[in-house]
Amino acid sequence: MVSGESAGGYVSAESIIHAHPQLEVRALLLRYPMLRHYKRSDAHESELPYMGRPQIKNDVQKFVQPLWDKTQEIRQKMKDRGLIDAAKGIFADILDRRSPPRGMNGAFLTSWFGTWSGFFGRSKLDILTELEQANAKGESVGPRDPPALFIYHGTEDGNVPLEVSTTFVREYERMLKSKNLAGKVPVVFKTIKRGHGFDYEFKGNEVFDDETTFKEFMDHLLKVWLRKG
Repeated sequence: MVSGESAGGYVSAESIIHAHPQLEVRALLLRYPMLRHYKRSDAHESELPYMGRPQIKNDVQKFVQPLWDKTQEIRQKMKDRGLIDAAKGIFADILDRRSPPRGMNGAFLTSWFGTWSGFFGRSKLDILTELEQANAKGESVGPRDPPALFIYHGTEDGNVPLEVSTTFVREYERMLKSKNLAGKVPVVFKTIKRGHGFDYEFKGNEVFDDETTFKEFMDHLLKVWLRKG
């Protein structure tokens, strides 16, 4: 099984769509996944919430250029020392060891001001757009034997829009259909009236919008993963 929450959901989804043919994964669990966070529809807004607090665009804009300058400086030093390949993304070798809050601040800034791709030094599409375009063109994408998809998302998520998960489920089902696997591979999508990261305190008796309990959801996942009935 491959599982990821929030930003980790992106890594999990991409690892499945680009999985090695010989890698057997039976289940993909995504929890309020951040599959297209940097492609903001509200980039024009003058105020956005972050970490539960409103942020004013004019107030934080001053941090964008220094962040870019510092990143370029670090990248150049690493290139000079032979520690990073020019073709690799800036953050691949630099920021993966930083504390999540500091890294998340940078992600918030680069997504709001539309500088994400420049920072990461890559033109590759995000996994959700890649899946959408491949399906639209009738191109083969994803593994030969895609895993069952289990996913849940809060309807009041202020960090990652519910629409992201809704779109991924739709495109995942289109991918399954193109492989003649529609109805044969489970796709389970649940919503609940909660915000981002809502499941940290879950005990098992919490109820999703369709009256399914969290325990029932997890029991179903375990049966598919462990192939127990």
